[in-house]
Amino acid sequence: MPSLILPHYTADAAARQKIRALIGRPVPQARDVFDLYVLSAQPELRELDLRSEFSREELGAALTNIYSVEYEQFRDTVVSFLSPENQERYESKVRWDQIRLVAISLIEQGLRDGG
Repeated sequence: MPSLILPHYTADAAARQKIRALIGRPVPQARDVFDLYVLSAQPELRELDLRSEFSREELGAALTNIYSVEYEQFRDTVVSFLSPENQERYESKVRWDQIRLVAISLIEQGLRDGG
């Protein structure tokens, strides 16, 4: 899938918004995890430093919430809206686990040393 470019947000701002959503939503959403996965391909996120904006506890909550989102929610709320070729690419529990691991890695990297 090609990288998503949002002309009115930088990748850094979009990633922070998605992390904020993972921390603050009463029910974590698969779309926030998937968006972090897509955003992780952006070069500017290699220098992502989350320490100044989020506490360790908040980022821990975001990580826990990523783990809590089950494949079925991802399939029903994200995959079902993708193009047929991308549905085929993303429609598996193994692929969902890979997506979650990329999102987790992005947060952990930003927590450790800002890139």
